[in-house]
Amino acid sequence: MKTAMNLSKKWNYFILCIVAFTTSNLLEAQTITSIMSSYNGYDMNTDGINEINQLTYLPFENIYERVNNNEKLVLVLVEDRILESITGSSLSEQELLKRLEQYKDDLKSEGYTTKFIKASIYNGVEHQDGRTLLAIRAFLKDIKQSKNLQGVVLVGAFPEAMIVRRWIWRRKNWDVTIDGTAYTGSNQRDFLRIVPEIVAHRADIVLADLDGNWEKIYEKGPVGLASIEALPVTGTNTNWPLSGMTFTSTKYNDQVKSFQDFFWIQDDNFIRLDSPRGVLKLKIRTTQRHPEISRSDRAKPNPIARPEIFVSRINARNIAVSTNKNYVDASNQGLLDANGKPRTLETNQNLNPKSFLIKDPITERKILINYFDRNHSYRVGGNPLNSHRTGAVKFGTGLINASNLNNYLKKASSSFSSSVTYDEASLVDYVKFLKTPATLRGMSSHSDPWGSIYDDSYNVNELENLVGGKPWLWKKEAISSGYRYTPSLVGLNGKADAYVHRTIYENNILSGTGGNLFIHNGCEVNSPGNASKRPYNHKDYGSSSGLQNAESILFFLNGVALASRAKVFYDKPEGFTEEIGKNKKNHFGIGWKAYFTKESNNASLASNVSGNKRTYTWSIIGDWTARVQYDNGLGILKLEGNNLKNHAVHANQAWFGGWNFDSKLNDIKGKGDFNGDGIDDILINSSWGIGVLSRIGNQWKSIVVKPKDSWFGGWRYGVNDKIEAIADFDNDGKDEILITSNWGIAILKLQGNSFRSIMVKPNGTRFGTWTYNKTTVRDNKIEGVGDFNGDGKVDILVSKPYGIGLLTLSGSTFQSIVVKPNDTWFGGWRYAVSNKIEAIADFNNDGKDEILITSNWGIGILKLQGNTFKSILVKPNGTRFGTWTYNTTTVRDNKIEGVGDFNGDGKADILVSKPYGIALLTLSRTTLRSIVVKPVGTRFGQWTYNTRYVRDNKVEKIGDFNGDGKADILMSKPYGIALLSLSGDTFTSLYIKQNNNKIGNWHLKATNSFPVIGNFDGQSGEEIIIYN
Repeated sequence: MKTAMNLSKKWNYFILCIVAFTTSNLLEAQTITSIMSSYNGYDMNTDGINEINQLTYLPFENIYERVNNNEKLVLVLVEDRILESITGSSLSEQELLKRLEQYKDDLKSEGYTTKFIKASIYNGVEHQDGRTLLAIRAFLKDIKQSKNLQGVVLVGAFPEAMIVRRWIWRRKNWDVTIDGTAYTGSNQRDFLRIVPEIVAHRADIVLADLDGNWEKIYEKGPVGLASIEALPVTGTNTNWPLSGMTFTSTKYNDQVKSFQDFFWIQDDNFIRLDSPRGVLKLKIRTTQRHPEISRSDRAKPNPIARPEIFVSRINARNIAVSTNKNYVDASNQGLLDANGKPRTLETNQNLNPKSFLIKDPITERKILINYFDRNHSYRVGGNPLNSHRTGAVKFGTGLINASNLNNYLKKASSSFSSSVTYDEASLVDYVKFLKTPATLRGMSSHSDPWGSIYDDSYNVNELENLVGGKPWLWKKEAISSGYRYTPSLVGLNGKADAYVHRTIYENNILSGTGGNLFIHNGCEVNSPGNASKRPYNHKDYGSSSGLQNAESILFFLNGVALASRAKVFYDKPEGFTEEIGKNKKNHFGIGWKAYFTKESNNASLASNVSGNKRTYTWSIIGDWTARVQYDNGLGILKLEGNNLKNHAVHANQAWFGGWNFDSKLNDIKGKGDFNGDGIDDILINSSWGIGVLSRIGNQWKSIVVKPKDSWFGGWRYGVNDKIEAIADFDNDGKDEILITSNWGIAILKLQGNSFRSIMVKPNGTRFGTWTYNKTTVRDNKIEGVGDFNGDGKVDILVSKPYGIGLLTLSGSTFQSIVVKPNDTWFGGWRYAVSNKIEAIADFNNDGKDEILITSNWGIGILKLQGNTFKSILVKPNGTRFGTWTYNTTTVRDNKIEGVGDFNGDGKADILVSKPYGIALLTLSRTTLRSIVVKPVGTRFGQWTYNTRYVRDNKVEKIGDFNGDGKADILMSKPYGIALLSLSGDTFTSLYIKQNNNKIGNWHLKATNSFPVIGNFDGQSGEEIIIYN
């Protein structure tokens, strides 16, 4: 029997192991979609109320895309309400979706795999925020078990966790009234405090700590909790409280406090003992219970719950307010004028000015769109160049001063410039502080859920001028006809609140300061008002006595992320900035997590019962994924009307799918439409390998990412291979790559996410009568490509000491169309290897390309004729083309700057310069005539042309930038850049921009490069690729 029982236990254990193994593997095999589906109609406690109604992907998500277990996954949960149609809004839900899709691309560029999920959760009248949050947490736990979940960003209004905690505490130096007697000042007494209190009105550690026991300590309530304050009787051990002691008191408060919808951390451990009336006896255990903490976290020197994932919230609902349309004067005018600015209102109604602003979904959408636009600008390096520094502002006693706060902030980067410091700041100083660019800002001031206090010694008129005009706060005064409500900041008494911040926001006075990361160590900055009384979806949540402090800073003061506290306490998150500073790519959330790590390893905190869990009060709103610094990497500039705009900007050292772009290590080799979608792609390489990048919609994509030594059919790619040309060599409507090496020559064609070779030949191969070789420096040289015979295939012009050849693709090899030796006469032009092929284009509008060629003798245009070339233009040096004298006898004489059809007649014109000036020439029968001839110093619109200095005017590119079918000029000089267009017999400027200014999110600098132009958006006109 004993043996049988033992055998049965072994089998039971074996079966349990199989079940556990199978469950683990099933979770790993689950897709995100299947996990989402399992939470549709999710009633966590089977009370008939669904905590989660439905989880569905946003429209731009690929529902079939698999997420590998090693990919860094970020979930973005979007409240379904904010994606609904809003009556009267000029901003549709599509506009918000567009920003969310851009945000997805930004996260992807930083190496994250993302899933954007529309979440329909409980939105009823029950006060059960914590339970709904636990349901979301359960979903995240399941995702974490099967995927490498890094964190979650909650966009919109979601339930928040409130923590109530009670512990055994010998309270010292504190005014208290016990049993009707006040113990204050010099009469203070040490007393036993076992009082439940809200230690965090908002605590995202509950959502982030996935292995904790939070579901076990949730109370929907209302629940009454014992609250004890007691003085020890005479004779009590002076070292009280001691573990195991009986604490006796005859002067005490023994009450009950009621709480609802909270996580109950009962860290006290005591038993009431029977005692006579008027006597309180407690059996005390001083060891904390830690009911919320997992087994692994209990093992830390200071046991606290620690986050497994990062969490932040982007919720404008409780700060998005507009004026109440019901409040109007006798002329039926409201609180805002025709421009949407506050105005004075006179009425016979006796009103509370704080009731003037009500929650407004139209404003909410506007604020969210503005936030995501700012987030994107910040992430692609759009901040001002002088903003990479810290800034600190401080006012109040007992707080860290501004200089020390800056020293703390500066640990986040070793490259910060000099800091901005405002100590003992007035409210006016505070606004000046905000107007001075600084990426990482610290605020140190006494605060509450509605605002932060600064010195009130300032002039109100100066304050109102600084914030840009009439404020979004009204002063009430009685008048003979009733009441006058005047926009005014009188009466703030130094408080920086949402009314000040909203005024700053509406007047756009921070437009040039860039995005900010904030750390605010004021009390209750992150506490939503009424969190203890109202559910998250109630109209008074966060906004009945004022407007949320934290969100007003984030949304109205150019915030990207804000770390702050939801409790009255005096601490700053130690280790936060130091951890960020360890790696340039460390994000804001890493600092938050490091704070928990540092505190958990601090054994001296374990005995500090009142403060050892202070980390729980700190959370992040905004975007935890944001870093301290971003730089411009690669941009696409597009002319729209009279303005050059950044069509797209990608950050430096960021990912295009599988390609990590670094402007110092990457080289853009050209552009071409490799997949035939009508949009040009970018060919790029580095010492690592080769890639093809594209901008599709509003997302960057990597089409090809291959390392060096990859085999593309019969071609082994090496980093020293030379990209000779990109063109359509086989007339299939898609571009291919002509590539050479010391081994030979090939044409590569896009195939899926790689290339295949459609032609590969080694040195020594004979193409018709032309022998190809590249074993010596002076051997075969690719001079250019063009369609010389009009068959739709691009041909290859090649030269070597022997002479010149024209090759064309034929099957899997080349055939020679022309092979001619040195000193061959092409009509009136005697060819020599020393001749320079200036350009290949259609100069006579016959649909076939010709060769523009020069020598020390003169200039010519050669055209294919049978198996040779003929000359359609031959002119010696000294020839006058209209009023332009052509000469190439000196180094600095006539220079061919480029070719393009500037007047739209179908013929390629020739842009040429010399020390005298600049000219545009065009073929006219057997000669050239001048369209433009202008000397140095000529003003083309607002642009002054000059070539007297080496670094002066430079033709960067020629292309059709405004989509009118005519070529324009991209020109640069140390001053800046210009786009010039032909206008009669001169040029005019379409656009001019000075260096060290911004084009959208791009910082224009003299060091910028313009490697290629092309059609990168599928629309009319060509765009400019720019990078540093």
